[in-house]
Amino acid sequence: MPQAGPHPADPTGGAHRLATLRRPRVAQPGDDRDLPPAVPGRCARRAARPLVRSGAVSCVVVFGREPVPGRVKTRLAAGVGEELAAAIYRELLGHTLGVAGSIDADVVLALADPPARGWRPERAVAVEVQVAGDLGRRLADAFARRFAEGYRRVVVVGSDCPELAPRHLRAAFDGLARHPVVLGPAWDGGYWLVGARAPGVDLFSDIPWSTGQVLEATRARLRAVAAGWLELERLHDLDTDADLRRALDGETIGGELRSRLQATARSIGRACAP
Repeated sequence: MPQAGPHPADPTGGAHRLATLRRPRVAQPGDDRDLPPAVPGRCARRAARPLVRSGAVSCVVVFGREPVPGRVKTRLAAGVGEELAAAIYRELLGHTLGVAGSIDADVVLALADPPARGWRPERAVAVEVQVAGDLGRRLADAFARRFAEGYRRVVVVGSDCPELAPRHLRAAFDGLARHPVVLGPAWDGGYWLVGARAPGVDLFSDIPWSTGQVLEATRARLRAVAAGWLELERLHDLDTDADLRRALDGETIGGELRSRLQATARSIGRACAP
């Protein structure tokens, strides 16, 4: 998931939409039978309508950033330099949006900061800016917005997991048909995905963000509110130079993405690949 921490105030005072928007499916009576209590809190203001497919009930929210050198993947940049770190992240963001767009769900890119004027992601998706606050508040708001728009199953995924594949997102939505919450555990003690079905549960209170205890604290939170959950396959995020070498040298990511990462590394002058 994205790096937690203070979020700069949005100078325009709201969620930014950078795509043409249409009205989503309206929830039908009975859709929320046997579901846990609603996520507490509310959005600061009514969000604009996302670009949706006819009758869509599922949404993937990709948490990400504009790939600006010095502002993304700072731990990776410490080992490979800011330019390469930003270029690697650009590939990861494109990969994540491509995977999300390949399944039967709508996609929203939620940026941690307002983008530069005129910037657009390489893939055509709805774009918004996350609210201010720590990662827990931003996640809770992302779910609240989607549920308010009529979606019944929502997953939020980070944009730095090269092992992510369409089957992982399909498994998450399949899991939400049977469980209130789905988690995608990461090897660093966090998670690469969190999903809930409307109205959802309060997953994000009292979590020690930016530590290796995020996953275990979330499990404890779920036990405390008596909510069942499903855990998916454990995957690696790409945060450091060692993570990049693992991705390039191993067999855990697709050959196309590996080739793009290798070409990116070579084009910027660092021979990360054999």
